[in-house]
Amino acid sequence: MIEYFRKNLVQSVLLFVLFAFFNLAVFVGFTVYLAWSESSETYEERLSFDTIEDSLAGTGLNANELEEELKRRGHFYLLIASDGSIISSAALPEELNTHYTLSDVASFSRWYLKGYPVNTKILGSGELLVYGFPKDKVVKYALTFPTTGFVQTLIFFPLLLVVNFLFFLFLFLRRQKNTQKEVRPVLEGIQGLGSKDFSPLDETGNFLDLKRALNKTDKILKQKEADRRDWIGGISHDVRTPLSVISASCELIKNEELSRRIRLNVLKIKNLVDSLNLQNKLNYGISPGKTETYRLSSVLRESAVGFINENDLGSCELKLIVEPELESFKTALDPYLFGRLLNNLLNNGLVHNPDGTVITVRLYNDHGPVLSVLNPIDGSSRSGTGVGLALVEKIAKYHGWESQIIRDGRFEVRIILTSP
Repeated sequence: MIEYFRKNLVQSVLLFVLFAFFNLAVFVGFTVYLAWSESSETYEERLSFDTIEDSLAGTGLNANELEEELKRRGHFYLLIASDGSIISSAALPEELNTHYTLSDVASFSRWYLKGYPVNTKILGSGELLVYGFPKDKVVKYALTFPTTGFVQTLIFFPLLLVVNFLFFLFLFLRRQKNTQKEVRPVLEGIQGLGSKDFSPLDETGNFLDLKRALNKTDKILKQKEADRRDWIGGISHDVRTPLSVISASCELIKNEELSRRIRLNVLKIKNLVDSLNLQNKLNYGISPGKTETYRLSSVLRESAVGFINENDLGSCELKLIVEPELESFKTALDPYLFGRLLNNLLNNGLVHNPDGTVITVRLYNDHGPVLSVLNPIDGSSRSGTGVGLALVEKIAKYHGWESQIIRDGRFEVRIILTSP
């Protein structure tokens, strides 16, 4: 984890430095481009200072030709003496035909001459040669920009900001996607630790230490679960034989009440061990049977008859009621698990209720099919492990059903069923 965050920090710093240099290079390049751009005819068609000097020296254009060239371009020039007076000029706007002080010269040399952008050059004789452009055609700020270039600048830099934003957004989304790709199997691994759904994580890339720890933890949990499963399975196997001997020996006891009490306790222990064993299998996603679509009334009757044949009801009675409209109701179920569910509920009634109790099993319709096992007396407050009811809830959940317990002086368990 520490290595992952260190790597991210280094990458972020390098990206920031790289992007800063990129923006600086773009800014400098665009500034130079504007300064030397040929996109403005007004600026690029200016006469050179050499052309004007040659004309003043009488070796180039004569005065009329020079003035015509300047007027055609909308430009002008003036030559200012060291005392601020104008020595000569051509195409000079009337408002500029005046005397200039040193402060005037200092101002327009850097900025504008009464709103006119100008370039200046000091000649060898000490005079100041001023070359001027029309107003609102050239922008002057440290470097001389054509007006079109300045407008391009106003458009370019917002676009550059947008490009910056989109680039960083792309990096953010890409980093987020990569992080999610790395984190997703880790989160799924945490949720599936110790279960059959867990797949060993690839111990490469980011979160390497965490992946190794999860793989190791999963092996430990699965080993503990396997040990627990083997332990419960071993107990279940080892207990069956002595229970069978005890149950058979009850036939030799002449006291029927004592014999029945022994058989009930044997039954209680047997169901407890079987329930633990089955619950352990369901916890690990192992089903002893196969889920198919059955007519519930038939499976219910078979399970009830099987319970009566395998258990001594004594003076207790089992009453089975199936409403006619649900005789043909079908649902997906595992017959073995359903039999265990009913067996646990009925056994709970035998163990926790007095002789003569009538346990009612009813399949009826209440906004949908409902299976109810009703004990007229709530004897569940007596001592017990609660494993039987826990298994009932787990079997119901395995089938996608809902289990409810109602206590109102009586004890009723309802299973809300669903169609396939």
